[in-house]
Parts: sequence; C-alpha cells; structure tokens
Amino acid sequence: MAFGFPAYHEETIDLEIPRNEIISFLEPIVGSLSWGIIEYTENHMQVMSIPTLLESDGQYITITILPSGSIHVRSECSIFTQCFDWGKNKKNVHKLLSAINRILSQMRE
Repeated sequence: MAFGFPAYHEETIDLEIPRNEIISFLEPIVGSLSWGIIEYTENHMQVMSIPTLLESDGQYITITILPSGSIHVRSECSIFTQCFDWGKNKKNVHKLLSAINRILSQMRE
C-alpha cells in the first residue's frame, strides 16, 4: 500500500496483445468483476468497484494503456481524505490482474 491522499495501489503489466485491441479485451473482464465502467477512450478506462455492505464507498480503478502496449492499473479510494485502505486497493489491482492472466492463459492454450 502506498501512503498518500487518497490511499492507492498501482502496478503495470504487459499484455502481449495488440495495443488497439486492449480496451475491447478489458471490457468483458471488468464486467465479470461487477465493476461499473465510468468512462473509457482508446487509451484509458476508469471504473468503480461496487461497495459491499461493509464498505461505505468504493474505489476508482484507472487503467491506462501505455505506448508500449502495457497497461498501468491504479486503484484509489473514492474519498480523497482517506489515507488507509486496509489493502483493498491492492486487492482490486490483483483481482483485475488475476482475471487478465486467466484469460490470457486460456487464449494461449
């Protein structure tokens, strides 16, 4: 967990798929995680995790397509003044990366 306002976690992953296919590749994955897509362009997608009953607010997950074809994933708390997330942002990033890796391994079989 990185400390800052708001609390966040971020990672970069190389998808090894054509850059122009990344958004269409990510859309069903994000949908399968029950996250709501807020906006997207050809280089950027912003989604929001849906809060559970124990959470008062969700987190924003920003996926940026880098020129190299890799993606940069950042999850941050929706409340700007929240500086602790108890690992929720890291879980969001790893949840997305696990889903991506699962689909990529199925494609390679």
